Amino acid sequence: MRLLCIAGEPSGDRALASVVAHLRGRDGGDGRVGINGSNAGDGSIDAFGVGGEALEARGVRLVAHARELAAMGLVEVVERAPAIATAIARVLAEVRRAPPDVALLASWSSANAQLGRWLRRRGVPVVWVGPPEVWAWGARRLRALRSSADRFVVTLPFEEPLWRAAGADARYLGHPALEHLGPPRARARAALAIAQDATAVALLPGSRRGEVRRLLAPMLEAIARARRTRTIDARVLVAASLPRAVRAEIDAALFGADIGRVDVDADRGAIEHLGAFDA
Repeated sequence: MRLLCIAGEPSGDRALASVVAHLRGRDGGDGRVGINGSNAGDGSIDAFGVGGEALEARGVRLVAHARELAAMGLVEVVERAPAIATAIARVLAEVRRAPPDVALLASWSSANAQLGRWLRRRGVPVVWVGPPEVWAWGARRLRALRSSADRFVVTLPFEEPLWRAAGADARYLGHPALEHLGPPRARARAALAIAQDATAVALLPGSRRGEVRRLLAPMLEAIARARRTRTIDARVLVAASLPRAVRAEIDAALFGADIGRVDVDADRGAIEHLGAFDA
């Protein structure tokens, strides 16, 4: 089976990586990459597309990496426009060369809405995993998106009837965060060397460079203020999708702040660490 995966953000990357793992595991493999870079499981699935570290670890051949595409706000979207255009062009070229049997979309709503319609016109079945939260965006947005996929796999139970009322084929699956439940508090603290009786705070400034650059400084200031009246063990959870330059900026910001850095696993996300913290 030839499988196209499109995930422009870490949450979608993890969600589709789980789908790929289940597809490969169903045929006897675990969906992970072997030591030599080949699929550790069966080789019957040729998966390619756009994503991050989680999909890459499942043996998906990336034509573009999500870390170069994720953007928030008009300014960031404009800055990323050339990279986004290049990524889409690579996907279209690959599809024209050898059409996939099915396409899986997740996150990256604006691009996936257009890609989904284009793929369907070419006869490629499209499944959108975790589509946009139309209950927050409005019904008009729902009607505009329903033509972007043949099936919508939703993560909240009340979303299924909303999509179905608009004429879409929607199925409730459950939230992907529940696939990786974090360890008990004591074990989570031990893994991060946090004292069991400490007041611990996790700082999560985001998975996109613009988010980190806007949010990290006020978060560090908040910790500095809180420490005037109490002792706090604080850690910054660093998303796997962040490029090296942003990681260097985080290290520079933490210099002398007595705040630790925790690198988040691309496959499991922050959930494995959150139980260790009070806030």
